[in-house]
Amino acid sequence: MTTIQPDALRDFGARLLAELGCPAEDAAMVADSLVGADLRGHTSHGVLRVPTYGAMIEDGALVPDATPAVTRRTENTALVDGNLAFGQLVGRRAVDVLVEMAHAGVIAGVGIR
Repeated sequence: MTTIQPDALRDFGARLLAELGCPAEDAAMVADSLVGADLRGHTSHGVLRVPTYGAMIEDGALVPDATPAVTRRTENTALVDGNLAFGQLVGRRAVDVLVEMAHAGVIAGVGIR
């Protein structure tokens, strides 16, 4: 069995995702998430997802250069529309919004669609 070092796999994954149309910074974040899942033993959410992502892009179910957006916001709630972006990016945007709200000293909740 061939062993591939995590850093090499991250770089390779990021290049593959960029070839699928994902901006470089986003591709690096998604690749890091995929390799991290593999390293934690969650291989179903690891780099084996890349071919599935390719098929989803071809089918229009995933938009590789989409940007998640906050579509609704109140003092303590927000809704993030993923805009068919990679789930890793959507989740990150939601967490960023939630942390920002928490720093404002409110109890908050963020939904994702």
